[in-house]
Amino acid sequence: MRDENGAKISTFEPEDQVSLYTSDKLRGRLDGLTVGGGVRWQSVGWQSIDNKPLDKYEDFAQDVYWLVDLMTRYQISKNLSATLNVNNLCDKSYTTNIGFYNSAAYGEPRNFMLSTRWDF
Repeated sequence: MRDENGAKISTFEPEDQVSLYTSDKLRGRLDGLTVGGGVRWQSVGWQSIDNKPLDKYEDFAQDVYWLVDLMTRYQISKNLSATLNVNNLCDKSYTTNIGFYNSAAYGEPRNFMLSTRWDF
């Protein structure tokens, strides 16, 4: 969102975000295995936050960052598959919701999720 002069109003929200993901089902001896991965990129976000102890506003920013995610899935049977996801592979430290009530929250650290799926 921008004002009548073109200045950005919602500075705590990044202006640009890109997500690119791909996967490939392997063949031959590795039939039944799917591997994939992707990257998430976000441009800078900032907010002027009221620093009450110093009685002034200060800019707080989250610089541009990249996150890398991986996935592997194995088709156990015709109906059953298991998937392992690894998010934020490099364990990048980043913040979200900059400026929300003069605060910021850290984004999710590296995490793993194992799931199963049954198709009827």
